[in-house]
Amino acid sequence: MKVTEREEVVTVGSHVIIQKLDYTKVYRVSETGSLALGKEEIKMSAIIGQPFWTTFKVIPPEGKRDNKNYRKGPPSTLVVAEKSDTLEDLKKAVASGCDNRSINDDGKSQKLSKDDILGLRDAGKSGREIVSSLIENNASFSEKTEYSQEKYIRKKEKKYCQFLSVHKPTLSSLQKIYLRQDPAKIYFLRMDTLAQLFSYSDVKSEGTFILYDSGTNGLGAAGMLSRIGSKTSGNLLYLHPGDHLPQMPILRAMNFPQDQLDRLTVVSIFDFFRNRNKAESDSAIKADRIDVEVESVVMEDKKVQETEGVKDSVDSNKDDCEENKCDIANSNELKRKNSEDQGEGEPILKKSRKVQDIERAAELLSSSKADGLAIIAKEHPLNIVKALLPLVKSSRPFVIYHAHREPLQETYVALKQQSDVINLRLFSNFLRSYQVLPDRTHPDILTNDCGGYLLSGYLVS
Repeated sequence: MKVTEREEVVTVGSHVIIQKLDYTKVYRVSETGSLALGKEEIKMSAIIGQPFWTTFKVIPPEGKRDNKNYRKGPPSTLVVAEKSDTLEDLKKAVASGCDNRSINDDGKSQKLSKDDILGLRDAGKSGREIVSSLIENNASFSEKTEYSQEKYIRKKEKKYCQFLSVHKPTLSSLQKIYLRQDPAKIYFLRMDTLAQLFSYSDVKSEGTFILYDSGTNGLGAAGMLSRIGSKTSGNLLYLHPGDHLPQMPILRAMNFPQDQLDRLTVVSIFDFFRNRNKAESDSAIKADRIDVEVESVVMEDKKVQETEGVKDSVDSNKDDCEENKCDIANSNELKRKNSEDQGEGEPILKKSRKVQDIERAAELLSSSKADGLAIIAKEHPLNIVKALLPLVKSSRPFVIYHAHREPLQETYVALKQQSDVINLRLFSNFLRSYQVLPDRTHPDILTNDCGGYLLSGYLVS
């Protein structure tokens, strides 16, 4: 397959998603890196330069290995697979029983020992051949029901599968991985709730948008930045609590180009309002100074008119002396600047990244207000939304997400009393997936009931 775009090829430093059957894991590509999948350690250098969606075959190292300390030996390697094996037809060649009542699970139905199975693996047999040998040497397999046989094959396939594929990270795949591992890391955000959050905040490729996120590992910022896109005029102001930068592994795993990352400004909400209040106070002091200067200028004009004749009597030698002093001062100033350019003077201090982000955040909202507001708060969102709503344009939407209903109820009552907020809606959509199979259609038993609540509305003038 011919690859024309660089972003469609796995490169060093980028993030990929490794999939083995139904299991997925995020991996950062390095030249000498390895990945641990269960008891097995796999050397991943072979995926560099290969296109995404390529399937690889895991080649175990030569020689026998201890089953208990399988990962302590040399790592397995990867080669590009022309085709992968399927085990769907293995159960079709064997008859099935009506029920499992006559099966006695005494551990003696399997004729192959652990050493025999390890011997098959060390001999380089494929996963299909190993599972086929297990079925042939299982005395009770033909007595199992069709469902039990399928479950047995699926269990052995997960253990002896030798194929994995490399996928390009997407927002939905990353959200699914983090939701499976630990839902609290993304604040229990389901994909449908996340999509509604972006939809109600009207995130698009143009305009400036504000996101307050108190801890989703960069999921909210990655989703909004993905909607803004690269080579657009949109900008995202990401406000967070605390003095340190938030953890954003999901944002880094999206492999955004630098042009798209430049549209993101990350600032602490405390630093943002501290700088904003200081700027407002400085502008007020400056206005007072201008009034005082105007008044002093008027008074000076009166004095000038009264003493106009006195100025003409000033000695010309005094003017020449002052002129020479100014020339000397200008010459010294020029020498000082030249010495600084040559490195002889004091070094010019560069602004820190934190100060640059604060100034850029103030610049984004200096000419016009934001086009949308999204809040993902672990704390009570009332004070946060009251502080951020004045930064939003008129007739623009805002949306608040919280894992619990009670804080949003109190926020709803408080905002309902404001005359500049309309169309308030507090809701929660419970999504449950279903298993649809012949004679086995039912809701998924292990469905996660998290998802939180949303409060949306519009700000009017």
